[in-house]
Amino acid sequence: MRILSSVQTLSAAAAITMLAACSGGSVITPQQFTPQSHALSSHNAIGYHGASFNACPATGLIEYVSLPGDGTINIFAGDFKGQAACGIITGFGLPLDIIVKSGTLYVPDINGGQTAGNVKAFHRGGTTPFMTYSDPCGFPMSVAVSDDGYVFAANESRICSPASISIWKKSTGALVHNYPGSADWNDILFLTIQKDGTVYVDAQNSMWTSKCVKGVCGSFTKIAQIPCCEGAMRSVDGEHVVAANFANATALTFTPPNFTTPSGSCSFGLNPDTNTIAINFAQSHIYAEGWFTGTASEFKYPAGGGNGGPCVLIGTVSTSSNYVWGIAVDRPASL
Repeated sequence: MRILSSVQTLSAAAAITMLAACSGGSVITPQQFTPQSHALSSHNAIGYHGASFNACPATGLIEYVSLPGDGTINIFAGDFKGQAACGIITGFGLPLDIIVKSGTLYVPDINGGQTAGNVKAFHRGGTTPFMTYSDPCGFPMSVAVSDDGYVFAANESRICSPASISIWKKSTGALVHNYPGSADWNDILFLTIQKDGTVYVDAQNSMWTSKCVKGVCGSFTKIAQIPCCEGAMRSVDGEHVVAANFANATALTFTPPNFTTPSGSCSFGLNPDTNTIAINFAQSHIYAEGWFTGTASEFKYPAGGGNGGPCVLIGTVSTSSNYVWGIAVDRPASL
């Protein structure tokens, strides 16, 4: 499986760099952590190993970036323009496809030994989770939250086979269902939930769907073999779905039920191998991370998803680790 084998490779390389740094007695603290706009310092290559801190504003736009490379979430305030992180949350194993729903950050987290995982929820401004969602089959790659109050996670088939969808009651953390998928669900899974409870799951570039109400879903049925994406999906206005196309760093917009031909697309260009995206609906901005670049970037999201040209770059930030995975935005207005 691409994600976790890559982390293992990165960890070995980071360990060598770390040993070299440790010989000089270097210790990273929040004050020493100063990301640069388009490059990483030697400290960034090692990663952040200090305590959690959060000096981010209580209101206004903030963005979260998950970093399996050093097990942290970096937090940034305002539009990306090369600024340093205003906060870092530590203590994760491999934080993956994060989201924000109604001001709450949800983090699918795999432990360092890759033997278990759960979803952690954080209040804005917090550095410790106020809720943890667990499932004996849990190996969560991505997470979504329904408008009727349930948390969904897509599990890779590392613990239970086939892969599955976990569903919890958001307010209590109680596991209410685990839906095993088709035998095809054996690799990376991404999912998104529409306002009406329609769930879409991308499993090995095949699109599956079900209707879920109050945590109860009907059968998951395959509706298309899509021409991409191996990347995260997000629901947008008009019940469209935007997917990150990992292979060529593009955002593809689909108009359900047509997942065969995108209705719009734009290219990130700056960020090769883009796994995840986030969308700020209030500003019509889209965010993308650059796998193994240590950067995340913000772009204008073109009307209709674009016509195949480049997304217009607004700005870029550098993070505390080379290996970047998830990105989420706490937007100033909700969808």
